[in-house]
Amino acid sequence: MKASVIMPVYNVEKYIGKMLESVTNQTYREIEIIVINDGSTDHTGSMIEAAAASDSRIHLINKKNEGVSKARNDGLKMAKGEWIFFFDGDDFVAPDCIEKCIQYGESKKLDAVMYGYTSVKPDGTKSRHEFTYTKDIFESNNEILQEIIPHIIGISCEEILEWVKGKRIRAKYGKDLTGPWSMAYKKSIIEEHKIIFKEVLPVGEDTIFVNQYLSVCERVALLNEPFYFLYNHSDSTIGKYKKDIDKMFLTKLLLIREKKKFEKKLITEKQFDISSLWGGEVVLSVIQLALGLAESKKKFSEQTKMLKTFMNDNNVKECIHKMKIKPVCSTKIVPIIFVRFKMVSLLLIVCRVLKLLHVSIPI
Repeated sequence: MKASVIMPVYNVEKYIGKMLESVTNQTYREIEIIVINDGSTDHTGSMIEAAAASDSRIHLINKKNEGVSKARNDGLKMAKGEWIFFFDGDDFVAPDCIEKCIQYGESKKLDAVMYGYTSVKPDGTKSRHEFTYTKDIFESNNEILQEIIPHIIGISCEEILEWVKGKRIRAKYGKDLTGPWSMAYKKSIIEEHKIIFKEVLPVGEDTIFVNQYLSVCERVALLNEPFYFLYNHSDSTIGKYKKDIDKMFLTKLLLIREKKKFEKKLITEKQFDISSLWGGEVVLSVIQLALGLAESKKKFSEQTKMLKTFMNDNNVKECIHKMKIKPVCSTKIVPIIFVRFKMVSLLLIVCRVLKLLHVSIPI
């Protein structure tokens, strides 16, 4: 078996038909399609069963709801393919995605093939993502660490300051590319290095997995073709996550801690320090949390207590402390100043006023 497609699904009856059609119609036929139904309560399961009845390559696993990380890990245990693809049930893929990735990966003896994607808005508007790397192939582990990891581990404090000045940065680019659907993986490398999705993380698990995988690769290349079509909708995990402030609070702390563990691992094993590459993301997390609290029904005293607790976490404090404020004529700097100097009440008040005025902070 050359390729395994691992697809976790949960209540995606609106979208699963298109994804299954796009996968079963791949030009590369030698694939297995492992669909993990993570306790769906709609018609997702029955729709997959109907598809499996007419295509023996589809293998359905029905299980109780335990989260996307557990679902993907269960799929990895079953996978027989040399190449692994992670697709989400509410997206779809180009018909030649698997064929071109495998052909390119094997002809160049690659450990991973990264490919492009297109964002699809609810109104059908499409926006193609373009790579901004200076080359298409990276032929050593050191090159991968130096050139790829900085793009996908997070956002630096320096990049935040550039954004404040009005310069266009790769912040959005860096965050988008961490989806596990963004590349083809070698199963042998996943098994050798015991790389799994962190089941403690309901959101952000992909960032850790992708970075861990790439950090042990020796040869990685880009296919600058938009093989993957990513739906942006409120039913997505991210959409639901943004509406649950308590979950956002806990998840952000857990993700920061996992990144810190990965940071220490790279220093120990690779003598490569990424500490300066993702501190800005923590600053943005504080602002995002403050905006979420401003929208919540919690009392102001509860909001203040929650935000102070977050900012007093040792890992969060360390990242905030690295934020160097420079004089700049821009209102964007205001919330960042409040974060840097721990002006919690002022930050919450400003966020609440902005919400009342229906003014958004473009972060």
